[in-house]
Amino acid sequence: MATRHGQPIFVNLKSNTMKNTVQSYVLRSYLQIMQDKNIAL
Repeated sequence: MATRHGQPIFVNLKSNTMKNTVQSYVLRSYLQIMQDKNIAL
């Protein structure tokens, strides 16, 4: 189980980490925008 879909496992781990980082960043930005809108209201 060293490779998955022909990719080395560490490449998969790296891309998964990047995906999680981007998702959490987008989520934080979205929540921040919603908070700003609530304050504006």
